[in-house]
Amino acid sequence: MRIIIAFFIYLSGFFLQAQTPSKSFSEKVNSYFSLSRYDSVIHYYESMTVNETDADSLAVALNLIAKCYYYLGQNDASKNVYRRILQIPPDDPAVLAKVYCTYSEVLIETGEYDLAASQLSDGERVLSGIDRSDLVALMLNNRGVLCLRTSRHTDALGHLNKAFRIAQDNKDRKLLSLILNNIGIVYSDIGNYQDALTVFQNALTMDSSDNATKDLAVDYLNIANVYCQLNDKPKAISFYQKAKQAYADTKDSAGISFVLGNLSTIFIEMKKYALAEESLKEAVQIAERTGDRLGETEWLYSLAMLDYDKGNYAKCFHALENVAQRFANLRSFARYGQTLIKMAKCKKMLQDRKEAEKLLLLASEIYESNSLRNELWLAQIGLAEVYELQRRNRAADSLFRASIMGIEGSRYGLSTKLTTYFIEDDRLDVYRSYVRFLIKQNKKQEAFDIFERSKARNLSDILQARGNVTASHTFISDSNLFIEYFLQDEQSYAFVKTSKNLNVIPIGTKETVDRLIIDYLTQIKQKRKDRKSFLKLSNKIYNQLMEPLAKEMKASSRITIIPDGRLFYLPFESLFDGKEFVAEKYELVYAPSASIAEISLAAKSEESAAGRISVFSQSRYKNTMDQSFRLAELNYTSLEADNIKKIFRDRATIFSDNALTMQAVSDSILATSSIIHFAAHGINNTEKPELSAIVLSKPGDADDGLLTAREIQQMPLDGKLVVLSACETSVGQLLQGEGMLGLTRAFMIAGARAVVASMWNVYDESTAEFMRTFYEKKVVQRASNSKALQQAKITMIKSEVWNDPAYWAPFVLWGTSN
Repeated sequence: MRIIIAFFIYLSGFFLQAQTPSKSFSEKVNSYFSLSRYDSVIHYYESMTVNETDADSLAVALNLIAKCYYYLGQNDASKNVYRRILQIPPDDPAVLAKVYCTYSEVLIETGEYDLAASQLSDGERVLSGIDRSDLVALMLNNRGVLCLRTSRHTDALGHLNKAFRIAQDNKDRKLLSLILNNIGIVYSDIGNYQDALTVFQNALTMDSSDNATKDLAVDYLNIANVYCQLNDKPKAISFYQKAKQAYADTKDSAGISFVLGNLSTIFIEMKKYALAEESLKEAVQIAERTGDRLGETEWLYSLAMLDYDKGNYAKCFHALENVAQRFANLRSFARYGQTLIKMAKCKKMLQDRKEAEKLLLLASEIYESNSLRNELWLAQIGLAEVYELQRRNRAADSLFRASIMGIEGSRYGLSTKLTTYFIEDDRLDVYRSYVRFLIKQNKKQEAFDIFERSKARNLSDILQARGNVTASHTFISDSNLFIEYFLQDEQSYAFVKTSKNLNVIPIGTKETVDRLIIDYLTQIKQKRKDRKSFLKLSNKIYNQLMEPLAKEMKASSRITIIPDGRLFYLPFESLFDGKEFVAEKYELVYAPSASIAEISLAAKSEESAAGRISVFSQSRYKNTMDQSFRLAELNYTSLEADNIKKIFRDRATIFSDNALTMQAVSDSILATSSIIHFAAHGINNTEKPELSAIVLSKPGDADDGLLTAREIQQMPLDGKLVVLSACETSVGQLLQGEGMLGLTRAFMIAGARAVVASMWNVYDESTAEFMRTFYEKKVVQRASNSKALQQAKITMIKSEVWNDPAYWAPFVLWGTSN
C-alpha cells in the first residue's frame, strides 16, 4: 500500500502573498495557486522564461512554485526551487523569513529534520531584526511540528501554545486554525483522543463561521483520522467523505487524492476490496489529470497490491512491472527497489525462485548504486530466504548477517530521548528468520545471541543509556535457569540456558499454544470454575511448554522466564504438571529479555531486610469519578496497609485517601524507602500504554489524580522494589519484540530493580491476604523477592479459602529475585 501519513500536517502556504508590487509572472502564479491549480502553476513555470525583475516578488512566486512541486509529490524539484531562491535571497527580510519558514515545512515533511531546524534558526535570526509577530507565530508553529515529528511532544505543545497566544492577540483566525489543527495532532499522537477531538471541533467551528471551505477540509480530515485511531470506522468514513467534498468544492485535487488514499486503507482493513479498488482508481485518475506522476505511480502500486492481498500473484506481478518502470523513470530509486522486491515475492509465491533471485539482485544493485544503504537489507533478506530454499546455506547465512547489520546500522545516531522508537515488525521478522535458519543449522549460541538482539531493544537501550550495566549474557547462577521462548508457526523452540550450557528444545507450535492460552485465561480469571476441567487444560499447556524441558529444569530451584508473543499473558506458576502446580516447585522471575534480566541482576540495589517501605493506599473511589470513569470502592486496601504497617512497624510510612497525592509519591520516592507499594485501582490502556495509570485520587484542580506510565518513567527509582497491588499492572500493549508496554515497563525504565504486578483484575480481599503473606515471608523470614512470592502462593494454595488460582496466580515478579 502507498504510505499514508497518519495525520495531515496543516501547512502554511496560504500565508505567502506578495507584499511588493507584482509583475505578470508573480500575478499569474498567485492566481493559479489561489485556485489550487498546482499542475497549472508547474506547467506555467516550466514552459516559460522567468522575466521577473523584482527580487522580492520573484521570491514569493518561486516559494509558491516550490509548494506546488511538493503538493504534487515532486520533492526534489521543490527543494531545488528553494535553493534557487536562497542563491539570490530577497531584500525584504519578511519575504526571506517566509522562504525559510516554508522551506522548513517541506524538509519536515520529507524527514530532513536537522536541515529543517537549520532553516528555522536562519528564519528566526532574520525575524529578530523586524517587528512581524505573525511570522514569529508561524516559526513557532513549525518548531512545534518539528518537535512532534521527532517525538518531543511536550516541547511541541510548548511552541504551539506560544504561537496560539500570538495569533489570538493578532486576531488572525486563519493562523489560529492552522495552530489548533497541529495542537490536535499532538494530542492524538500521545493518545489523548478526546482532547484531540475537542481541539479539532473548535477549529471546525471557527472555520465554519468563516466559511473557510479549504480549512474545513483539513478539519474534517483530522477528525476522521482520530476516529480511525479509535477504530470507529463508520465515523471515520463519514468525515473522510466530508473532507473529500470540501476539497472538491475548492477544486483541490491533491486533497481529494489524499482522502481517497486513506479511504482505501480503511476499506482494505474491512476486507471491502471493491470499494478500495474504486477509491484507488479515482485517485489514479486525479493524479493523471493533475500531472502528479509520482502520486499516480503510488496509487497504481496500491492497486497492484490489492491483487497480492487476494492471492492473485501473477496479476500482481504484471501490474508491478509497469509500476517499477514508472518509478525508474521518475528516478524514485527507493520505491523502484521496493517494487522489484515485491515482484520477487510474487515470483517466489509462484515457485519461480530463479526469477525471484534475478529481481532481488537487481534491487540490491539499485540500492548500492544510489547509496540507499538503509534500504539494502530489504533485498538482502529476500535473497537470503531464496538461497535458503535453494539450500545454498553459506550464501544465505552471509546475507542474513548482512541484512541484520544493515538494520543495526540504521539505528546508529538515534537519540536515546526517542523512547517511543521500536524496531518495526518487518525488521524483527529478519531476526526471527535468521534465528530459525541458525537453529536448523544447529548453531545454538549464534541463534540465541541473534534472538536476544531483537528482544526489548528499546528498553535495553534506555536502561544502558541511563548508566546501567552493559548486558553480557554471562551472569547465571548454578541454581538459576533461563528459559527464553521462541514461538513460530511451523515449529516453536525454547532456549534453555544454565551457567554452563545452552540447549534449544522443540516445543508446541504457536497456533496450538495461542489457542490453549486463550481458553486458559478465560477460565483462570474466574473464581468459580470446574476444577477438574481447569487442571486438565493447565496440564495440556504444561506439556506443550515445560514438560519437554523437564530434564533441564530438574536441577534448578529458580527459573527466569523470557516470554514470547501471547506467553506474556501467561502466569507459568499456575501450570499443573499432573501432581502439583509449578509454583509449588520453582521460584519464577520474568523478564522481557535475557539482557534485561542481567541488567536487573547487576543493578545497584537499595533494598535490604531492614529497608523502609512507603505504602500508597486508596479506597474512596465511589461516586468521585464522572459517569465515563466510575470506579468501585476498595474495601480492603486499608486492611492491606494496616497489615504492612504491623510487619514493618516504624519502617513503614502510610499515605492513604486524602493524604495520597502526587507530591507524596514524589517525596517518598526521593526519600529513603527501598520498597514502594501501591494498593489502588489500576488502568490498563492497551491503545496508548503510556497513559496506563494508577488512580491515586479523584480529579482535582491541581491534577487528574492519575499517576501515568509516562510520569512514572521519569521518577528516580534506582534499585527499588515496586509492588503494584492493583488490577492488570503486568499487562498492557503487547508489541512484537519489545514485550508488554505499560506500567511495569515504566517502573523498569525508572530504574526499579524488581516489580511485582498483576496479570488480570484481582479480588480486593484475597489481594490483601496475599500481600500480608508476601511481606511476612520477605521481612520476617528474610526471603528473596521470588522466594517470598512463591511462599505466598504456596500458602494460598494450601488455604481452604484462597486456593483457587484466580486469587494467587495473577501476581508475578519482573526483574530480579534478590
